[in-house]
Amino acid sequence: MLINPKRKVRHKSVEEKTFEALKDMILVQELKPDERIIQDSVARSLGVSRTPVKKALTKLAELGLVTVKSKGQIYVSRFSKKEILAIYDVREVLEGLSARLAAEKIDGKDIKKMREMFTRLKESASKSSSKLYITTDLKFHEFLAQKSGNDVLRKVIQGFGIQIAAFEPGIFRSPKDTLKDHLEIINALANHNGELAETLMRTHIRATREKIANS
Repeated sequence: MLINPKRKVRHKSVEEKTFEALKDMILVQELKPDERIIQDSVARSLGVSRTPVKKALTKLAELGLVTVKSKGQIYVSRFSKKEILAIYDVREVLEGLSARLAAEKIDGKDIKKMREMFTRLKESASKSSSKLYITTDLKFHEFLAQKSGNDVLRKVIQGFGIQIAAFEPGIFRSPKDTLKDHLEIINALANHNGELAETLMRTHIRATREKIANS
């Protein structure tokens, strides 16, 4: 199991940082589906003790990103196409609601932050396997869920987004295609047009679902 040595945990909240590091490693497939996770190896690579690694893996198991098998062995989960399509059916409705609710509460500072997220990605828009795009897309959807003001909705969307990002082969529509979708959603949010933001979000998610279904 090879782990990027740059992922050392050096700052505050060791447990949280360890969780984020492991989650990101799964999302960008440094840890691949069906790969066994060796806790001692991860702890050494991240420069932490075994305890925060164990706690991080417990949280990841709750999100469905890792699976505990016989004798306590832990593996990165592999999601089937059927499972992902089922998630997208629910995600379309919930993320549409998230966008509509966020449009009522979002301010200029939030809009600037979201636009900056995708402005930085224009140079990499032609790279369909861009790790930066995967993580930015996830952060965008999580940010909107947070701005919805509904904590239950936020938690559900976060879990779905992480599971989808971890599903092989990663990005289903190229960044060049989805970048336009994201910018249109942001414009609707900037105008506090909740109805349009919901419609655009649902269309955005449905398009990806259809591509997965036909792949």
